[in-house]
Amino acid sequence: MADKALIAKNNGNTAFLNGKFEESITYFTEAISYDPNNHVLYSNRSGAYASLKDWTKALSDAQKTVELKSDFAKGFSRLGIAYFYLGDLEKATKAYQDGLKLDPNNQQLKQGLEQAQIETRQRGLKGLQKLFGNDIFARAATNPKIASYLNDKSFVDAIKEIQADPQNLAKHIGDPRITEVISAYLGDLKNQAPSSSEGESIPEYRPTPQPQSQSQPQPQPIDNSTTNATKITSRLAFFAQMCENDN
Repeated sequence: MADKALIAKNNGNTAFLNGKFEESITYFTEAISYDPNNHVLYSNRSGAYASLKDWTKALSDAQKTVELKSDFAKGFSRLGIAYFYLGDLEKATKAYQDGLKLDPNNQQLKQGLEQAQIETRQRGLKGLQKLFGNDIFARAATNPKIASYLNDKSFVDAIKEIQADPQNLAKHIGDPRITEVISAYLGDLKNQAPSSSEGESIPEYRPTPQPQSQSQPQPQPIDNSTTNATKITSRLAFFAQMCENDN
């Protein structure tokens, strides 16, 4: 059985490297039937599903991978990329962090974590842009307490600064009037409870996987300055190695 599993696995690897992802899935599935507790087989099949952008199945196999081998760092990169493309940035971030606990110098995990954090901040900026949109003064006027702030030039100027650049919120977050505006707006959203068809939704960022090749791209260096507010809106090409095949 072990020999049959190895043959099927090798056939799957060959098909994968030739870009025949559906064929590789068939071989990996065959290998799993012979060796159902081999974590590498699930990891490889997860990578094949990811290459086909079937993120739900990629996630399922990634989960099985870490279930079978909880100290397999690559399994957490599989988890991270699947969660990322499924739009669950919180779980993607946790998966990358868990993997880095096992392998702190793993560039795939570092790159994935950085991308997830950047996207999380980007979504936060989009939320701020909506919150401090052109209608904010009209909305403020409907709230008796906040409406009283509209006569204060410093408050109005602060709002305009944030409108011009949401990153300016950092300058004014200590102003209780600004936090009150945010709290009031979030409370309004909760009370409105719009259906999924109402209002403007924030589109999810879905990076396109790079084509698989035998020549592996080099990891992009991690620029710590991306944690600075001026780097929040930057977009990074997603790390192509995330979909590479295990041996």
